[in-house]
Amino acid sequence: ILTPTLTDLVEHCQSLKVLTLKNLKMDEDQIRVLGDDSRPDLEIVLDNCEIRSAGASALAEMLGRNQGPTKIHWCNSDHNIDNFVLANGLRGNSCLKVFTPLIRISDSNSRENCNREFLAIADALRENKGLVQLNFGHGLTVSDEEWSAICDS
Repeated sequence: ILTPTLTDLVEHCQSLKVLTLKNLKMDEDQIRVLGDDSRPDLEIVLDNCEIRSAGASALAEMLGRNQGPTKIHWCNSDHNIDNFVLANGLRGNSCLKVFTPLIRISDSNSRENCNREFLAIADALRENKGLVQLNFGHGLTVSDEEWSAICDS
């Protein structure tokens, strides 16, 4: 989807209540459109989207300003979305209601790094104001330490 098309859609369809973007490759500009044009009566869902280039940082920035998506499911980036950056956007955020982070062990992501990602998200949740559903999946093995961190947050 082209950035101008996305801008027109969000700006001109004021009666639109839900915008679901699924299996799309999204860049920084497209993410910024979702943040800049978000409104309280519009649910924005990112489902299995590939966040490209500086898009993850833009997404964290938008979330930090309580703008952008209300649901994020299994989004990744060119090499794995930086969940450390995304976790910072969760701090104080009240617009994101559902979050399913993509944390998985791969050739480029070790079990130790997955553990650090999980703990970064758990730590950020302490300051989150709006999340009502948090999902973990994709065969993630969660240690007692990680469950404790989630429960404490």
